[in-house]
Amino acid sequence: MTRPTSHEAAIQALNLLADRLDKADKTGVWTPEVAYIIALGENIQAALDGRPAVHEAMRGSDVEAWLKRHREAYREPDGTVTGAWHAIDGILDDYRDHADTGTPLSSEVQGPAWL
Repeated sequence: MTRPTSHEAAIQALNLLADRLDKADKTGVWTPEVAYIIALGENIQAALDGRPAVHEAMRGSDVEAWLKRHREAYREPDGTVTGAWHAIDGILDDYRDHADTGTPLSSEVQGPAWL
């Protein structure tokens, strides 16, 4: 068997990704791999359109650290937390769900992050 050309290999890879997305649509099972495939597709489309890539949330990123710093600014001296602290904590949780599932920030997380 001969090695496929770069063009053929790319087509094979895209067909494999499309098959996995079809399976996820039919079964309703959205794994981190499926979210990554969706993000990859969005970034490919952005490149084709001449737009910058979609930001991908990551644990330990500067964005996560920034959210944590701002959240802690709303902790009272006695350690109690304010409504603003809870609001930012919710945003931080959502950011982490995106990171854990590989979902781009431009999309909603499909199902619980722990799936």
